[in-house]
Amino acid sequence: MKNYFAKAFDKINHQILFIKLKQIGICGSFLSWITSFIEDRQQIVAFKEFWSIPIYATSGVPQGSHLAPILFLVFINEIIFQNCTTLMFADDIKIFRIVHNQVDANLLQSDLDTLYDWCINNNFMLNISKCQIMTFSRAQVLSTFDYNLNGVMLHRTMGSIKDLGIYFDPKLKFKECVNDSVENVDVQAEEQ
Repeated sequence: MKNYFAKAFDKINHQILFIKLKQIGICGSFLSWITSFIEDRQQIVAFKEFWSIPIYATSGVPQGSHLAPILFLVFINEIIFQNCTTLMFADDIKIFRIVHNQVDANLLQSDLDTLYDWCINNNFMLNISKCQIMTFSRAQVLSTFDYNLNGVMLHRTMGSIKDLGIYFDPKLKFKECVNDSVENVDVQAEEQ
């Protein structure tokens, strides 16, 4: 199950973030410094010689800074999944478990519901249109179950998917990944 937070770094609610920082023991001068780093920031859009009117950013953390990823992790660190394993990279989260039967599928759906509820409670959004299901198995017949976020059925990927530069296919054969690597080597050889 691959989920994407929608505009994750832009949508972090400042007040909720400050509460979370206090809960993990950040206080005093250090909290004041972080607060001054985040609050009252102005944003301007520039296009060629045109500049927009400056507006104050009421949410989000400054992208491109070293502190932004850390603040993002503090913000989402409390998401607890009871039944599944997770992998995260920036605003991309993968929730997975071995599913043999409907009971296992229900446990995975329960953690998807937990994720959705956490997002609602923290004024955070998932980009449901980018969320996908992929079943990995070498079995001839796949047992597939449907999953949803807030009643919206998630798209099941039947082919390969590229994740962090690696192609994954449902049978875990990595043929497309190998072919892509060979093509890249051929292109590099031609360029030399």
